[in-house]
Amino acid sequence: MSLSGFWHAAAALSGRIDLSEAHRQSDKLSHLSDGALALYGVQTRHITRLRRTPTLNSDHNALILDSSASFLTHPPCSSTPVI
Repeated sequence: MSLSGFWHAAAALSGRIDLSEAHRQSDKLSHLSDGALALYGVQTRHITRLRRTPTLNSDHNALILDSSASFLTHPPCSSTPVI
């Protein structure tokens, strides 16, 4: 399984980025131009991160979700539920 760089960055920026206005305009957020994202209120530094973050590859077919998004950089512990 893999998570594209755009969505990898969006998850890592959770709580610091608001994609709601862009989502109201398009269901394909990762395909919006940088200009469109800026028009919908996404900060330039966040757009840069959305475009430059590498794909997150995993041998697992599910992502572990936790409130700190530590699953992006640290392996999950066995007590964390899989969703």
